[in-house]
Amino acid sequence: MIEFELKFAVDSMPDLSALPQVAEKNQIDIYYDTADYTMLRRGIFIRVRDNKKLEWKGWGDKDHLFCRELTFPLDKISEKSDAIAELAAAAGIAGTTGETFSDIDDFIKKCNLQVIAPIKKHRHEYKCGDDMTVALDDADDIGIFLEVEKMIPNESLSVADSATQRDLMTAGLRAHGINPGNEVRIGYVELYLQKHNPAAYELGLFKD
Repeated sequence: MIEFELKFAVDSMPDLSALPQVAEKNQIDIYYDTADYTMLRRGIFIRVRDNKKLEWKGWGDKDHLFCRELTFPLDKISEKSDAIAELAAAAGIAGTTGETFSDIDDFIKKCNLQVIAPIKKHRHEYKCGDDMTVALDDADDIGIFLEVEKMIPNESLSVADSATQRDLMTAGLRAHGINPGNEVRIGYVELYLQKHNPAAYELGLFKD
């Protein structure tokens, strides 16, 4: 499955009362990379979400529209060492092939990772139609964003497919009376680095 995602910057909280709300929660995502930003340069992201899950996101296009995401519960790190080591090696982290990890701290140490962006946000999550999720995020020290996600079974998307999906998802929002605002073609990590570490931001694959 591929996760197709659109992000829009909004000036204030929009009225989403026409959509059924499915969740409201605080999220803390801690993003990691090597000292020379190996993964940021490749558009690959490793994060720990809410101190419960290790997640990998690999973006499949230069427009930051769709990605593949894998999740590992933190209490299963040792059991999933083979898969995690394989992903780390594919992401360009040296010395991880065949490595084993006892827990998340061991993984961070053996991969020589450091925190590059702590992202804290308050999220309201809604359903939009049969196949879209809409999240309204108030991200600390970054701004307010409308994030729209859709899971797509196709494992290979073309540029034309991406343009079609974007149009369909934007039209779906407008059909529910939602003006999505200004589209943002970078993620929360890049938005954070723009403000707090511009030199690292310039090394990244994605730019605004």
